[in-house]
Amino acid sequence: MQGEIYVGAKQGFDAEKVILEIEDAIRKYDDDEWPGYLVQNGIEGPYRKRLRNALFTIKARIALENGDYAKVISHIGEAKNIYPGINLIPADLIDILGRAYYESGDLKSAKEQYEWISRMTYNRKEHGDIYAKSYHMLGKIYEELGNERKAMENY
Repeated sequence: MQGEIYVGAKQGFDAEKVILEIEDAIRKYDDDEWPGYLVQNGIEGPYRKRLRNALFTIKARIALENGDYAKVISHIGEAKNIYPGINLIPADLIDILGRAYYESGDLKSAKEQYEWISRMTYNRKEHGDIYAKSYHMLGKIYEELGNERKAMENY
């Protein structure tokens, strides 16, 4: 959360320090005897998954702030690999990807991401704001695509 706050406050240097702290925590985790054994055998525990998710999320948010949409897509792709099923990916990651597509002008891909969020039946408690925002973004996208009826439906 600290890294995301720094990104939101446009304090990139501090966000980069948090990235280094997370990478260090992952290295320490991997070097510990029992977690290291698990990682060497292809088993990733929930703590390491949370660390890696935070790492890729902060990197993607920084890239989004800098307008580097290719890096956003890459970081979110890496974050998606953490989750065993496509339906378990958190809404906040998909939202970052949707914003990257939207800001880069790829409205079709942005629409796909926000439609995915709007259909989610999990994570609504944790990411209710993003779930609601997905309809607003779909309204904006449909409006820009010239589909007034679908825009009103989503707004």
